[in-house]
Amino acid sequence: MTVVPGMTELTAPYWEAAREGRLAIQECRSCGQLSHPPLPACPRCHGRDLGWREVSGTGTVYTYTVVRHPTHFAFADTIPYAIALVELAEGPWLITGITGCPPDG
Repeated sequence: MTVVPGMTELTAPYWEAAREGRLAIQECRSCGQLSHPPLPACPRCHGRDLGWREVSGTGTVYTYTVVRHPTHFAFADTIPYAIALVELAEGPWLITGITGCPPDG
């Protein structure tokens, strides 16, 4: 089961790219700052001219955990699953699910 948190106008481009198997993050068109999660204004220059940029999806895993108890009923059927804190090659950090290997692998 795939659980998508509440999609909003602000986060829709992220989820649309994810549905297509791409990772897209917000980019400030004024200063070039890349940021995640999506915000209504740039965290660097506070500009509101924001767009979306596809990124590689590669990065460095700094830590991870295997979740064995659901934190929400919507995740009950997915236990166990692994989540990680990742610094993307392009700079921003994100928390993501680990797929393609067993949670304990």
